[in-house]
Formats: sequence, C-alpha cells, structure tokens
Amino acid sequence: MLNVRELRALLDKYTEHGLTVLPLRYGDKRPLGEWRYLLELPEAERVTTAREVFLRHAEQRDWKLNIGLLCDGIFVLDVDNKEAFAQWLRRRGVALPATTAVQTRRGVHYYFRVPQGYGVIKGGRRQDLGADIKGWGGYVVAPPSVVLHADGHHVYRFLVGLEALQEPTDWVLELLERERVHADGAGEHVRQEIARLLLPYWQEGVRHELALGLAGLLRRHGIPETDALACVSMLALEAGDNELRNRLDAVRDTYRKPADEVAGAKILLQQLGAEVVERLEGLLSGGRKVRLLTFAEWEQREAERMAGVWLVEGVLRQGDLAILGGRPKAGKSMVAVSLAHALETGTPWLGLGTARCGVLYLDHERPRETVRRLRALGAGEGIYTVDGEVTAADLPALRSAVEEVASRCGGLVVVIVDTLADFVGRLLARRRATLNDYDAVAQELQRLRWFLAETGATLVAVHHTGKLGAGTGDERELLGTTAIPAKADVVLQLYRETDAEGIRRLHIYGNAVEEQTLYFTVRDDFRLERCDSPERTKVARAARVIREFLQAEGERTRQDIVRHLQAVFGIGDSAAQKLFERAAGTMDGELYKRHNGGKLVYGVRNGLTRNTEL
Repeated sequence: MLNVRELRALLDKYTEHGLTVLPLRYGDKRPLGEWRYLLELPEAERVTTAREVFLRHAEQRDWKLNIGLLCDGIFVLDVDNKEAFAQWLRRRGVALPATTAVQTRRGVHYYFRVPQGYGVIKGGRRQDLGADIKGWGGYVVAPPSVVLHADGHHVYRFLVGLEALQEPTDWVLELLERERVHADGAGEHVRQEIARLLLPYWQEGVRHELALGLAGLLRRHGIPETDALACVSMLALEAGDNELRNRLDAVRDTYRKPADEVAGAKILLQQLGAEVVERLEGLLSGGRKVRLLTFAEWEQREAERMAGVWLVEGVLRQGDLAILGGRPKAGKSMVAVSLAHALETGTPWLGLGTARCGVLYLDHERPRETVRRLRALGAGEGIYTVDGEVTAADLPALRSAVEEVASRCGGLVVVIVDTLADFVGRLLARRRATLNDYDAVAQELQRLRWFLAETGATLVAVHHTGKLGAGTGDERELLGTTAIPAKADVVLQLYRETDAEGIRRLHIYGNAVEEQTLYFTVRDDFRLERCDSPERTKVARAARVIREFLQAEGERTRQDIVRHLQAVFGIGDSAAQKLFERAAGTMDGELYKRHNGGKLVYGVRNGLTRNTEL
C-alpha cells in the first residue's frame, strides 16, 4: 500500500494530466458524497475543484480512501471478458494501442483521451466485445485503490502508465461511431446536430427560454431526461454558458411538470422561427422530409448557381466563401482594402469587372491602418463596420448587420474579415479546438456556408500561409487544416516576387473558378495596377540590357554577354545562360551572330552588315 507522500505524488500526476479525481470509500467503489455537480463546471475549474474536495476528504480520513477518475476528458474501455475481447481483435485483425492500461479484478481498463471536437462520448455495453465503454458522466476506480471482495481484495495497478495516455486509434473510433445512433434516446450524433443548429442562437438573454423550449420538445418526443440533460449540457458548454446549472435545472423542472403544461415547440417558435424548429423536429423524429430532384432538376439547379452574379468577373460570385491567403507582409490587407473599394464603387479590380455591392468590413487585426488605406482610396458610403465586435460565434448579430447593409445598399453584400483566425477563433476555443482540427474547422466553415446561402451574402476571409509548399500554389500553404481550402469556393494566394521588385502574384483557384494567375504592383495611394508576369518583365529587361551592352561595346561573345547579365541581375552563370536564351528568343530580327577570327560573336543591327540572324 502507498504511503501518504506517494499518494500525494500520484494525485498530482492525475491533475497534471487534466484528470478529474473523485474520493471513493476505502475498500469500495462508491463515491464519498455528491459529485455530479462537477459535470456542470467548466473543465479547468472542474479539475481544480475536484482536487480540493479530494484533499479535504483525504485529510479527514487520514488518507485512507480510494481514488476514482471522472470520465470527462477521457473515456475508458472496460474489458471484463478477456477471451471474448481477444477473439474480437483477432477477427478484425487489429491490435490494442499502447495507451494507459489498469489491471482490474476481472480484466483491464484501457484509457483514451476524447479527441478534440468529438463531443460527448456516451457509455454502453458491447456484449460482442466483452467490454463496457465508460463515457461522459461515469467514473472508474483508479490506482492504487483497494476493493474488498468476499474472496479477498484487489489492488488496482497500472500496466501502462499515464505517460502513454493517447487518443483512440481508428478501430476504437469506429467502435464509438457504432454507438452514436438514434435509438431510444437522443443519440450522440443527434445531440451534435441539435447543438450545431442552436449554438448561433444560444445568446445571453434568451438562453433560459431556449433551454426550457428544447427540454419541452425533447420530452414530447419521448427523449429520456438523462439524454435531455446531456444535450443541454453539450450546448451550454460549447457556447461558454456560465450558468450551466440553471440550464440543467430548467430541464429537470420541465420533466417534473405534467405533460399538458410543457410548452416546448411554442417557446422555440417564438425564439427561433418555424424553419429551425422544423429542422429540430426532423432530427428528433428520425430525419427530416426531403424532396428528391431528378438529374435534370439537379443539373438545372447547379447551372443556375453557376450562373449567379459575378461580383468580380471570373473570381468571386455571390454566395462564395473565399480565402485570401499570404505570408506576413505580403500585402493581404492592402489587397482586401482595394477589393472593398472596387466593390463599393463598382469599378474594375485588377482589370476585372465588378458588381457594385455594400461591404461589411470586420477588421480584427489593424482597423486603424485599414481606415487610413480606405481614406486614401476615397472610400464612400458603401463600406460599413460594426460598433463592437462580431464574429462567427454570433451569427444572429452578423445576420442583422448583413441585412442592414443590404437594405442600405440595394441587395448585394460582401463581408470581408481580417483575419479568419480571429473570426472563428472563439467558436473553436469553445470546442477546445484549433485551426489544425479538421472536423471542428470543417463544421464551422460549413455553418458559414449555410449562413451565406441563407443570407445571399459573400464572405472573403484574410488568412495566413506558412512555409509548407511556399510559392507553389499548393493548398497546404494555408495555415491550419486542409479543411480550410476544401470548404472554400475560391482561394486567392498572394506572393511577393522576390526577383522582381514591387511585383506581386495572385494565384486564384477553387471549385467555383478557372485557375488563373494575376500580377500587379501597389501604388503609393494603395491602388493596384495590373502588370505582366515578372518572368516576362525580366526577360524584356534582359533584352534591353543586351541591346544596350552590344550597342556600347560592339560585338561580343556569348560568355561576355552572360557575364554582363550576371553583374546586372546578380545571378549565377547557369541562371544567366538561361536568361540569355529567353531574351535572345525575343530579339528575332535584331540580334545577330557571326564568326570573327575564329570566335562566334553577337551583335545588334546598328548599321553593320548582319551575316547570320538568330
């Protein structure tokens, strides 16, 4: 048995790994006192509060107690039939991951971290597997607990330590997915869909009414109270609601009332409108009704969508989600400002026609600099921002702003956000996710796409790129998960051409546009001027340098010309040789070569007789 110092060290270890400890009776699996209130606390507060409670119980009992671990950030595969489990693994040709494992009396507990953005994992029995899944709201007995039995006692001990704790492998995730079904309650996937649908509306001032209404709707559909509590808990936690206990009390009160006193859908109709309530009803009744399209109807709908209004000819359509990416100092914000001004005035942008639009500019990074640039461009009454901050975490407020801009400007609205990370950061933080989390980012960007489809707005988001595949136009250049370019209709990658001073390259690609590359310079007044590609510009300059060199020096050998190009352009011999070839190819009829004293020399037509043209 461990001494007090060793127990304290183990307690510290559990806390360091973000695990929530529970005090259990010594020799038993039962908790000491009430503990379910911990589930209503934010994660960080839950861990620290649980530790303080555990220490208080430990001091009162002279450290004679067992340790339990709450299944919140972890779930546990509780294998109690080793033979059935081994057979199951063999049949599927899979192996156990080397994660944290604890020896129990009859089997093994395998610990896994809940993947970020995965949501609540519900516990359940898998008879074919010979195991239980210990999920959200449950707990397991942890080392070095001692449990007494009629035939003796068992000490829980680590087979694989906490350092090995990891997220589940693919086959474990597939195992969980089979549990995420709509059976006699609100299955995990249904709760996630409800949370996705209601999260934008879960705002201060209406949250309590929404909790009451949702609870009533769930009860009317025969959803058990435990599932209703889990559903509202998920919503409140993802929304950062600091009054979770009040929301759960609203659910409990709803389930205590006589059935004829529960309002449910009526409350939701007042807060959300008929369309959202209908989608909720569809989820809870096993799926919403859909209208099938024939291929001809499908083709026509897509043709109508592709024939939508071009806001920037060949680049940006109404309803598009566009990403404007580039490295720091590449000029992304200047390009965004120039685009805003062109759309506001309906004037060409980089030589491309535009449709006049209202612009809602949400600059979360450098608003003062944006105002200065817009002033220099002569911005008028068609560009707006909001008083305060609006992000993707508050779509109702964004909808209100878009509708107001549309009413003032006659319909078409483009929202420009700088940057994407700032715009969706709060939403991802609620899910304890980052821009690298494919599922979380894909879901949030899909919500934005639905928002754009519903409002008719277009969104251009400024985003950073990294070093991976730099300059190649590879979608992996964008910082974060590949879900970002995958969900975008258009990606505009911006580069500074290092060997052509002042010239920038805009590579445009996506599912909604033909791939193209535009080159431009930025004037002192922040206006963009279209220009030739730096390659053609460099070749033209090289032809001029060759011409001037030969006119001044007379006929010279190829190597003389190459050395001169090296000096002028600061490049190596190989690059200069290639540049000479390209430049010479543009000087047909002007550049000639001839043999002079055994040497092949080059010259330009300047009154001398030309023996051989190139």
